[in-house]
Amino acid sequence: MRQFTKTYYKAPTREAFRKLTKANESNAAKAAIAVHRAKGFKEALSWEKKKRRRGKKLNLLGDVHGKAQFFGSEEVRRAIIREDEKLAAIEQEKLDKAKAKEDKAVAKAVKEALEAQEKIRKAEQKEINAQVKAEAKKQGVLDRAVARKAAIATKKAAKNAKPSRIVIFKVGSTFLGSLGSHEVVVVESLETEGVGGVSPTKSGRRIILPQRFRK
Repeated sequence: MRQFTKTYYKAPTREAFRKLTKANESNAAKAAIAVHRAKGFKEALSWEKKKRRRGKKLNLLGDVHGKAQFFGSEEVRRAIIREDEKLAAIEQEKLDKAKAKEDKAVAKAVKEALEAQEKIRKAEQKEINAQVKAEAKKQGVLDRAVARKAAIATKKAAKNAKPSRIVIFKVGSTFLGSLGSHEVVVVESLETEGVGGVSPTKSGRRIILPQRFRK
């Protein structure tokens, strides 16, 4: 067919066109017949499968055996009871599923409520912690201010205090002999500023020398 088509394209004649048309019609008919046969084979295969398929046993009495079953009044009664039990079991299974679903929904709602309460509690605790931290910081600032004021007051008091005087007694003096000591240093207040022999030091203290070392 391909060779004939090439020939027709090279030398198109009336006879060649007629043959080409007839060949196309023949091929189209063959294709249609092939499709119809394939469809028929498919349907025949499907019917054969259905024909060979065995039916499912009802097993109304619950007895498993491959023999024929004969039903009398007793067998019918047993079959009815068994069917009722099956229906009751199916209904109970539905109820159990519905109850399980309801319990799951309740558990989910309780969990969500607890999570919401926990979230609120954490938020409140966070706010309380922030307030406590702020109060502690404020109290720390106040304590440092009080300590700073106390230090300044102590420094001012030490600065405004009058310097003390140091009286040195040498070994062998009459006063030291009466005390039974070899060397004594006594710090006196400034009430005796009029006493002679007082010499100030660099730090502002005044030293009272014994009589024999005075000028």
